[in-house]
Amino acid sequence: MRFDWDRVFGRAARRVLDVGCGTGQYLIDSAIARPECDHLGIELVGPLLERAARDAERRAPTNVRFVAGDAVAWLREQIDAVDEIHVYHPQP
Repeated sequence: MRFDWDRVFGRAARRVLDVGCGTGQYLIDSAIARPECDHLGIELVGPLLERAARDAERRAPTNVRFVAGDAVAWLREQIDAVDEIHVYHPQP
């Protein structure tokens, strides 16, 4: 099943994906700087994802979300649905 950006964010906007978002710092900063874009982070490591969600809640951007999962599998299904893909500090 495809990720429904419009439903999740409640609008149609430019879509930014951060693969392996870690603690989400890039994504949260980008969401605050670019409120016209919707930002999604995907992360496999649970504690990092939890920290990202807590930081996003504390800083309060409404245009950022995080999902848990394997980015390779996720991208296979979702690649045509994003405008930007960011990958920082990829794991081997």
